Amino acid sequence: PGKSGNLFYNDYAFAAKTASSEVITWGNSTMGGDSSAVADKLKNVSSIFSNSQAFAVIKSDGSVVTWGNSDAGGDSTSVASDLNGVDDNKDVTKIASTQNSFAALRKDGSVITWGAKSTGGEGTKNLADTIASGVNDLYSNMSAFAAVKADGTVATWGYSTFGGDSTSVANKISNKSHAEFLATTDISSTGSAFA
Repeated sequence: PGKSGNLFYNDYAFAAKTASSEVITWGNSTMGGDSSAVADKLKNVSSIFSNSQAFAVIKSDGSVVTWGNSDAGGDSTSVASDLNGVDDNKDVTKIASTQNSFAALRKDGSVITWGAKSTGGEGTKNLADTIASGVNDLYSNMSAFAAVKADGTVATWGYSTFGGDSTSVANKISNKSHAEFLATTDISSTGSAFA
């Protein structure tokens, strides 16, 4: 997945943002190259994001539209009410992606996830209390997500060996009462790890 100017791509398809903030897609039809099912919603687009098999856009009203492989985040109907842009405080401000999942950061500091469970798509269910508020920023690698919270703690989820399980460094990044705790302000990632 990547970006070049206003052209976004995954492993199978392309999506281009036009000067009029609409989206044009082409490539493998089941992996995001065919956006005809959501074409009427791909107007007033602010940002486009991709993973290996799907696309997601944030619209100017803070809502999110997805298409592509439904098992890889192309179908966000299970969380649609959390991504609809109806409540200004819950507008989506950023999306991060793993190979087959997406995570959306909302204005209120909460995170909503969807896509493949193994790569973090069900983080909202597993970490409901941890990422329900106070998140300042989101990071991802190929198969895991990390969220930096306002208090300097970090929450991770997704594929455990790619950093989704941070228990080995929990005292340093998530246990504020531990002597080794250091507040985190930024995270960097490789394809399979966080630092």
